[in-house]
Amino acid sequence: MFGLVPSQMGIYIPSTFESPPPLRRLAEESRQAREREETEERARLWASASDKGESRSSSIVLDEAKLSAIRSAMSSLRPPPAEAVPAWAKGLREEEWREALRKRLENSSEADKKE
Repeated sequence: MFGLVPSQMGIYIPSTFESPPPLRRLAEESRQAREREETEERARLWASASDKGESRSSSIVLDEAKLSAIRSAMSSLRPPPAEAVPAWAKGLREEEWREALRKRLENSSEADKKE
């Protein structure tokens, strides 16, 4: 027996519903095309900068006033003390913490790919 679940449009669909293969294929092709276009656009932007003889660092001009403002802003920044460990991390061994971080990064990366 099929269960019904609400969709994003407010209608109820069978819980076993899956997109038809052609629709999934089209969605995947669209995602791949978008990624290709983004990669090509990045390459064009970098190529146009190098064609003009510019590097990333040469495109920012910092006079003494700007440097002074940056130094002033940075002088008040201090890194947190070494013992400033979040409560959730205090009971974890190093290996557990690294595994949790790795999983979170993987999930974040997968979510970015879906968007």
